[in-house]
Amino acid sequence: MDASNQKSVDSLFSIYKKYIGRELAGEEYSDVMWSVIQHSNITMMEKYLPEIQKAYANNEINVLPFKMLIDRIYAIKYGCQIFGSQGGGLGVEVANDSIRNQVIKKYKIRDTDY
Repeated sequence: MDASNQKSVDSLFSIYKKYIGRELAGEEYSDVMWSVIQHSNITMMEKYLPEIQKAYANNEINVLPFKMLIDRIYAIKYGCQIFGSQGGGLGVEVANDSIRNQVIKKYKIRDTDY
């Protein structure tokens, strides 16, 4: 996504101090902010990952976008993905069970969500 959308996300976050999810945007638009972050650069993805984790914990966003962001970051940084959401066409394998379990625990993904 372009730089103007990324600036919009930064501006919204500076105003509201949180992820703009279900409470402020409604169900239909709860993934819009995530979409900009997901398709941005690694710096922005890592900057907002803790905020998206909070949004997930507070039921502001579904687990799938959260898992997709984790996978995108891990694919770029470590050459593996945790949940397999980035598709097989990218040539990025799913991490072994040990790493996968560590990441699930680190990000507090509920048992019912994987």
